[in-house]
Amino acid sequence: MGFLDKALWHLFINKMKYIYLISLVILFNFCQEKSRLDDQLVISHLIDPMQGERISLSQIIESIEVIQPNEMEIVAHVSNYFVYEEKLIIIDNYKQKKVQVFDTQGNHLFEIKASGAGPGQFKTPNLVRINQVGDRILVYCSLTKKILQFDMNGNYIEETLINEIGLIGDFIERDKEIIFLNVMTVEADKRIGKLNLETYPIDKNISYFTNYPGQYIKVLSSKSQFFFGTHGSENFYFLDLYSSNIVKMDWNGNYSIQQFKFNENQLELNPEKIHNPVDIIDQLHISEPFHIGSHLNISQSNLLIPIEKGMNAYGTIVFDTEKKTTKIISTFEDGLEEILPNQALSAPGDIYSQTAIINIDPDYAYEKIISMNLEQNEFTKKLKKLNTPNNQNPVFIIYHLK
Repeated sequence: MGFLDKALWHLFINKMKYIYLISLVILFNFCQEKSRLDDQLVISHLIDPMQGERISLSQIIESIEVIQPNEMEIVAHVSNYFVYEEKLIIIDNYKQKKVQVFDTQGNHLFEIKASGAGPGQFKTPNLVRINQVGDRILVYCSLTKKILQFDMNGNYIEETLINEIGLIGDFIERDKEIIFLNVMTVEADKRIGKLNLETYPIDKNISYFTNYPGQYIKVLSSKSQFFFGTHGSENFYFLDLYSSNIVKMDWNGNYSIQQFKFNENQLELNPEKIHNPVDIIDQLHISEPFHIGSHLNISQSNLLIPIEKGMNAYGTIVFDTEKKTTKIISTFEDGLEEILPNQALSAPGDIYSQTAIINIDPDYAYEKIISMNLEQNEFTKKLKKLNTPNNQNPVFIIYHLK
């Protein structure tokens, strides 16, 4: 090897050492930055459930509505329910296996019945959602493995067969795409996925959010609501069941986590174990640990998160989404405590707007209002609509949040 060749060789070696050193520095900085970002992605809150305040319900609620479906249309069973604009939508996947739609006066508008497994048919309406635009009703049937689409008058439009997913626990739609939760997997990188309802029959393409943190409570469950949309935004909240995590996500899978832990008697479940929901319920009955509830209510600037002790409502966490601060409410007062649970606003959150909704047995409601002063305030006056004990359909009370 000549002098020139040796010089070039040494120059090459020195250059490679320099590149290697620069690569190490870049890798180190990347790891440091990733660690810093991961720390920012998870914000923990220590909750003392004993430090709750008593507040007026009017501090967080603008108004209420009372809806009781007309007795001419029997509501045989209520599996799930929500309000969308001027419609009350009731899902019965147990007895009559149909979707019943009423207006806010309780008048029956239409229904979508289970009728079989053929095109445009389903056997049971496991999940019912409204698309982002608000012009379609989406029905998921686990038995036929498909999502059917109907217009807002109940007329069938189209369907998408999805055989490749074990069981969808919830889904949310935007621009013909759905983000779904597969509740029958224990693999972190296969839990949350996205597919296009229009192109899926052809391309079979599912994009999974593989960057979601693997530390979660593995529960094989068919719970019917995990995703909670934010009005007018592509962001949504994912309630990670029993993990104490409320995850804010966008349509690309980017996320941040608010983790709520209790300073005493916290529900503790082994993240390495696959849990049966029945065993968890047994633990809740026996030791009555504190945990966040299975619903989420979203107002303009707050998340309202129910606190449960065992199986019972205990209070409410009011989480300020801008300041990232928490306040504990032990009791809501406004004259409605005779008929509504006042320890927590534990009604299921409407996933489409700033409302919460709860259903009440009609006999219980009639019995309570007899002894109530319905002239106390604007909230109690709404209960006058229930002075018709002949109607045995359930009563729905809708909170309009501030």
